[in-house]
Amino acid sequence: MAAATIVVGPAITPRPLQAAEAFWQDSLAAYALLAGYFGMLLALALYNLLLWFSLRDHNYLTYVLFATSMAVGQLSLNGFGNQFLWPDWPAWGNLAYTIGFAAAGLFGALFTRGFLATRHNLPRLDGAVIGLAALFAVCTLLPLVAPYRLAAILSSLTGVTFFVVAVFAGLRCWRAGQHGARTFLLVWTVLLLGVAVVGLRNLNLLPTTFFSFYAMQMGSALEMLLLSFALADRINGLRREKDAAQGEALATKQQLVGALQRSEASLERRVAERTEDLEGANARLRENERQLQALAHTDTLTGLANRLLFDARLEQSMQQARRNLGQIALLLVDLDHFKSINDRHGHAIGDAVLHCAAERFRAAVREADTVARLGGDECAIVLAAIGSAADVERMADKIVAALREPMRVLNMPLELSCSIGLAMFSGGVLSPAERLRRADQAMYAAKDAGRGCYRMA
Repeated sequence: MAAATIVVGPAITPRPLQAAEAFWQDSLAAYALLAGYFGMLLALALYNLLLWFSLRDHNYLTYVLFATSMAVGQLSLNGFGNQFLWPDWPAWGNLAYTIGFAAAGLFGALFTRGFLATRHNLPRLDGAVIGLAALFAVCTLLPLVAPYRLAAILSSLTGVTFFVVAVFAGLRCWRAGQHGARTFLLVWTVLLLGVAVVGLRNLNLLPTTFFSFYAMQMGSALEMLLLSFALADRINGLRREKDAAQGEALATKQQLVGALQRSEASLERRVAERTEDLEGANARLRENERQLQALAHTDTLTGLANRLLFDARLEQSMQQARRNLGQIALLLVDLDHFKSINDRHGHAIGDAVLHCAAERFRAAVREADTVARLGGDECAIVLAAIGSAADVERMADKIVAALREPMRVLNMPLELSCSIGLAMFSGGVLSPAERLRRADQAMYAAKDAGRGCYRMA
């Protein structure tokens, strides 16, 4: 059987003639294979286009454009484009092969730059990738203004150079531990093997078999699949990095919350301690104030009210009597012969006598009444809310009787008596000083009457 020359792409490969039935069977198998190939390219392009619409990651868009450009070049290479897609557009059919693969190189370079992030990870190689992308762009437009042969040669040289740069960039990123770099290297290795097998077949260094004839399609198909897988792996890697970053952020937040809780507990403890100290200090201040107030209104020797408190209580009692239409009584008490006791037995005995007399006065009156020491041995008693003069006289008798009882002061038996002057108040305009003056006159009247008794003013 004579030999015939079959043109596949730019290469001319001799193949033996086949019988019509065998040729028909091979053609059906080839059509089925190529239909599956282009269907896979279309599916991958549409899938990643949907991902781009969802994620807005420019790597998906460049992948879609890369797959589309590769499909255009392969359709022109296998004749499917001229037969089915643009049979009435021969001018484009003459340019589709070079423009398609040049555009695939352009978008492949842009995809490599975005996928490997050469701008940040490999800034020195990034300029080379950009330059090669620009050359691919020139090759894409060159067939429109220059001879086909020139555009094809420039595209091939640029493609070989870009392949070397891409592999070197992938190696560098793989060594740096970048996600997806290993899959990226595998992609270019598979594509290179497919191109190498086709080239060796075209040079008659390999026999023409099903594998060697469709090695480029197989390599590009695996390339598309692996690049899609690399994109998915890149998403997973970014998600893992995001999860790790979120985990670290959560751990940091928990540590911060723990630190804040410990700080808050420490602050609450210090505040509680400080509050307790302040409450103790305030209690001491209140106690000091109470003591100072007591000292300001109390006689230090007898513990009775002093003259300042007596005047205030007398004025207050007189005002209440006016409002309530009641009456009060003022008793002025003087110890009989106290000076002789003080002179004969000394001031210590005299002070003890005063203290004992004060206790007896306090025990004889009611809690609402006021007993005060005005000075020396002279005391005054304000009887509040008195019903009648008889009540006052009974209180005076009680006080006189209480003081007459023998007392023992510092192991010394003593007898004592007192003279009391009474002054009633049931309204009117008399001042406290006038009331005190009248009670004083009544007290001296009791002394003149023999002492140890009382008299009413």
